[in-house]
Amino acid sequence: MTQSPVERDPYTILGVPRDATRDAIRQAHRELSAYYASGHAGDDAEQRLDDVNAAYEVLSSPSRRRSYDRVRDREASAAGGGEAGERTTLGMSTSDEDDHEPFAMSWPERREQKFRYELVGENTAHRRTLLRMVLMYGPLAVGALALFMVPLTALIGGTVGAVIPLIIVGALLIALTFQATMALRDLRSRPLFTRGEVQRTWSKGGLLWFFRSHFVMVNRQVFVVPPEMWVRVGEGEMVEAHHWPHTRTVIRMLLLHGSDEELAALDPESPTVPL
Repeated sequence: MTQSPVERDPYTILGVPRDATRDAIRQAHRELSAYYASGHAGDDAEQRLDDVNAAYEVLSSPSRRRSYDRVRDREASAAGGGEAGERTTLGMSTSDEDDHEPFAMSWPERREQKFRYELVGENTAHRRTLLRMVLMYGPLAVGALALFMVPLTALIGGTVGAVIPLIIVGALLIALTFQATMALRDLRSRPLFTRGEVQRTWSKGGLLWFFRSHFVMVNRQVFVVPPEMWVRVGEGEMVEAHHWPHTRTVIRMLLLHGSDEELAALDPESPTVPL
């Protein structure tokens, strides 16, 4: 029996409003999954369970949810203007299949390809990044040490006013030495995997505000990412970062999609970037 576009809508399948919170969506998915898996939901329980899981894949990811909402709003506008075209599954028009949205596939196809992993980006020059950090922060730390000796010598000679410049230059020396040391340690280490929810994204000026850095916080850990990765990751996304342990420079980042149980069962993806 063919379902209407409304019945294929993820919000309708999960029984949640369009402004539902992530917790409400997760709770609805758990309740419906338990019901259809109980064996008391009728002959089409397996099909319904597949639909529930596919709907949850869409609504559990903020980026996919935003994309679906944009497609849905665009189609509603087109239908209101009498320009609605031929529809495919998920209420998509055939012209939308070139939009590179995650909904350009029908739900049966999506059930075959779960979109558990979606590559955000790879930093193929990650080792060169560490070397640049050593070559940049190392000489600067040596220069800061030379400057530090000037107020230190003056303070030893009895110049009390040298305390303030001593503190300022000392703080700069510590920061530069720390950055250079962390980069050196990473060059002798093995990369790690971290999986979790993006809690915050931001960018700020780096050393003396001449270099802008981009950051992503996952599981209370702050990672440095290239700008092309940073713009593709939003708060609330589930990601997996392959990164160096000390500077937390990201080598590769993936968006993860699926239920909590599915994600918990997944092993970290093998890196494709040569280490």
